[in-house]
Amino acid sequence: MKVAIQGQAGSYHDTAQRQFFADATIVPAMSFSGVFDAVTNDRAEYGLIAIENSLYGSINRVYDLLLQHKPWVCGEVYLRIEHCLISKSKQDLKNITAVYSQHEALEQCREFFREHMPTVQLVETNDTAGSVAMLKDLPPTAAAVASQAAATLHNAHIIHKGIETNKQNYTRFIVFQKQKNYDLSGQNKTSVVIELPEKAGVLHEVLGLFAKAQINLSKIESRPIVGKAWHYMFYLDFDAGVDEPTSRDVLAKLQTLTTKCIILGSYKNSR
Repeated sequence: MKVAIQGQAGSYHDTAQRQFFADATIVPAMSFSGVFDAVTNDRAEYGLIAIENSLYGSINRVYDLLLQHKPWVCGEVYLRIEHCLISKSKQDLKNITAVYSQHEALEQCREFFREHMPTVQLVETNDTAGSVAMLKDLPPTAAAVASQAAATLHNAHIIHKGIETNKQNYTRFIVFQKQKNYDLSGQNKTSVVIELPEKAGVLHEVLGLFAKAQINLSKIESRPIVGKAWHYMFYLDFDAGVDEPTSRDVLAKLQTLTTKCIILGSYKNSR
């Protein structure tokens, strides 16, 4: 089984896919769009990609790619993010002059750098695990921010664990496939995207459908529609399987209230 991920072996995406799949071969991609392309073009059976972080919110690009490619979301993974400061060999913190990693990872460790390494140079890269791989070609005073798994994979030295500012740092990943190919019974979470007519109160009516059916809406995200200024698509996650009678009733009524209603997937809530 092949799973496309953003990044490479040892990345947080890799850790998340190993948490979800028992045994899979990763297909590394340099970008979010590359993950979707790999599944769309049959280079991988599944894609796994980060969609939101508990500190920094939603990853807008992924929502746009979901609408563009329209895959079937079949699962989710919540991963606690612990950042490590890593060097290629044993090194004292005071000797580090430059730290390499993804923008988001560096930002999540900003307080550690301010307190312990105020003069260090922060260098942005496109992958946390890739930053550790780069260390072999960099001076010994260079370091990277990545996972413990990345350090182990590249036989690197962990200078300091848990350097993230906020320990309640979790990322939610979604798992998707090109088309639905499993029994929908037993699923308890569904994702849809809707477009609403320009009519006063229609969003209130939509939310009322879920309230009346006593279905919890766990996520609402709006994204602008290209070519329609100030008009939005709404992405909804709700805590019920698409095959449940109450869900079928709500989705049927949604079809009459919206100008577009697309079911993106139904899967097991992993929280």
